Amino acid sequence: MKKTLLILVFAVISFTSLFSQRIAEDKIDDFNHKHIIRTSWGEYDFGLSWTGYMRFNKVDSMMFIELKIQVSRSSFVSVAEGKNFYLKFADDSIMGLEVLEHEITTIGGGAAGIMGAGVPGMILRLEVDPKQRIKMLSTPITKIRMQTEQGLWDEEFNDTKDQRLKGILKLIN
Repeated sequence: MKKTLLILVFAVISFTSLFSQRIAEDKIDDFNHKHIIRTSWGEYDFGLSWTGYMRFNKVDSMMFIELKIQVSRSSFVSVAEGKNFYLKFADDSIMGLEVLEHEITTIGGGAAGIMGAGVPGMILRLEVDPKQRIKMLSTPITKIRMQTEQGLWDEEFNDTKDQRLKGILKLIN
């Protein structure tokens, strides 16, 4: 009985640490003297049609969300720069996040290591200003939308996903 309980506790601790995010880097750059804070990559389930990994970066006062998205809905997708990523909140307000780099889906583009290396995916870098961060922390997100050159991708955002996003956002002040 004790052995089974010990194995169960070890499994829960291993599982929890495997999917938890933490501050992976906190430094002052030697050349430009900017304060850089970066979280580790964390696995994130956005919905049935796209899954992947997420991390947050902060360079001085600018914050960025980086997404590695594995695409299962279509083989190749293109997301142009501009306000092409949207969040809908429980109060029916909409927030557009700036896509900073143009991305086209590539094989393995949404992978973090070996997992997903053969699946189509892409990396997106989104800018989040301080007011947007406050809104994201204070109001539940109910839906996300990504404007692609192939059309709109909408995904429901449940309370579990919202709370996980808030937890990650709280890692970086």
